[in-house]
Amino acid sequence: MNGKQHLLFTSITGTALYLGIMKGIDPNLSMMDSSAGAISYSAYCLSSMIGSLLPDIDCEESLFGNKIISNLFPRHRSYTHSLVHVGIFLSLILISVFIAGIFTPLPPWVYKGLFGFIYGVLSHLFLDSLTVSGIPLFWKKKNFEYVRTTKDNEDIYIDHNENIHLLPENLRPKSGKKGSSICTIITAILLTIIFMVINPVFISLLY
Repeated sequence: MNGKQHLLFTSITGTALYLGIMKGIDPNLSMMDSSAGAISYSAYCLSSMIGSLLPDIDCEESLFGNKIISNLFPRHRSYTHSLVHVGIFLSLILISVFIAGIFTPLPPWVYKGLFGFIYGVLSHLFLDSLTVSGIPLFWKKKNFEYVRTTKDNEDIYIDHNENIHLLPENLRPKSGKKGSSICTIITAILLTIIFMVINPVFISLLY
């Protein structure tokens, strides 16, 4: 999926997730009831959008990528799309923030921003796992074999890493094609329904 599709998907489903959680905690609660609520929501939105684009830092054409940064990675969808590697990265950030919170009280918007960032990154991986290429569970460089670069500057390689696919083979769209846009919209609608209807009920049970 391209950057616009990731931003669209995360913006729609992320807002639904946020509202669904708040509705489950208190049906009468509004995210704009106070300046603190507005700041927290803004931090959540901004962080989720950053998180939704960050995994593509290994791609030169992405918003956060460039030729220097992308050359640090063997290929697109390697370490930054591996569930294990990304899981370790997010865990370290999560632990660091909570340790910092023990010594210095952090404002609520920090935790909301952290939650948004984690959701953004995971939503990126989820959306990419629907495509033909999928995402690796644990990407290993030794399973990657570079072949050559064509005249059109296209890298030819053989990747023996096991990839995760959440859709049947005949339903997987190709990134950047029309089918990927349709898949993004349909999936966003389905998740929005889940987050806005089922999520509040689940959260209310916890409270």
